[in-house]
Amino acid sequence: MKSLKSERLTVLLHVLAWAILFLFPFIGRETYPLRFVLKSAFHIVVLASFFYVNLFILIPKFLFNKKTSLYIFTVCLGMVFVISSYIIFDELWQNKPRTEHNAAMQHRQHTVRPSDRMGPPRPLSMKIIFPLISFLMVFGVSTSLRTINEYLKKEELQKETETEKLNAELAFLKSQINPHFLFNTLNNLFSLAHSRSDKTANAIMKLSELMRYMVEDTGGRKVELYRELEYIKNYLELQRLRLDDSVKVELTIEGDFHNKSIEPLLLIPFIENAFKHGVSYNESSFVHIELISNDHQVTLKMENSIPSQKMEKDEASGIGLTNVRKRLELLYPKAHKLNIIQNESKYIVQLTINL
Repeated sequence: MKSLKSERLTVLLHVLAWAILFLFPFIGRETYPLRFVLKSAFHIVVLASFFYVNLFILIPKFLFNKKTSLYIFTVCLGMVFVISSYIIFDELWQNKPRTEHNAAMQHRQHTVRPSDRMGPPRPLSMKIIFPLISFLMVFGVSTSLRTINEYLKKEELQKETETEKLNAELAFLKSQINPHFLFNTLNNLFSLAHSRSDKTANAIMKLSELMRYMVEDTGGRKVELYRELEYIKNYLELQRLRLDDSVKVELTIEGDFHNKSIEPLLLIPFIENAFKHGVSYNESSFVHIELISNDHQVTLKMENSIPSQKMEKDEASGIGLTNVRKRLELLYPKAHKLNIIQNESKYIVQLTINL
């Protein structure tokens, strides 16, 4: 529908432009002799013919295909045709009005107004200047229009290509989130099932809710910020089911999380990482999370303990953070700030995203 409206507007603008060019010579004239009207109409038809031939045939077939010499040759032929046709038409009609005027004077007397007198014939140089200027104007406009249009098409195509590439890369990165999350959570469920905990059934239900959100609710480009918050809450509840009192998990929420949108699953990898590498069953540990929403920003502040006894690091341990760093660069370029500090006892993350 938008394309059809755009085409109609373009046609209307073209018709309006040619109508203005046709009427321009009549400005300030008291009479409009038939010869003058036909001459103006003929000249507009010839110019319009070259305009569209140059626009749709010569430029795309010759100029854009780097056949510059052939293009210049055909343009010169077009210029000769336009000027010649104008001179020939002018010569054919030059004496006809004079003859009709003399015949009328023999049958009746009347006063001839200055605008009806033919006057002396114009020199050839004057007959060439007007069509030459008209031709150069039409040539310049048609060439500029086609060149600009082609440039805009290439820019749009390049943007579409970059967008498709970005979407493909984001789809690949997002596809890595589910297996990574599932891998970690299944380990947790295995621990509960192995100990025959009563929390196992509830944990499976929480996992089902989380997976439904990941698979069904994040199919679009963005999600409501409060839904991402609910996802994090459910994740923390799932983690608490497998932890004892020696692990302190705290979540602080500040601000309004409604009426704001965010790309899904950007915050959870940092929280996942905290539970995977900051929680120990052999000593006291903690995970402190603070989520702040103000104006058009959301901030994640997080601290987790680092166990004194280093846990064995697997190859998949860095997938989540590497993934989220790349997604942040693609989705929020120059619109996010990530600081990560690690010392002997703490791992600190502060992420701010401009929504």
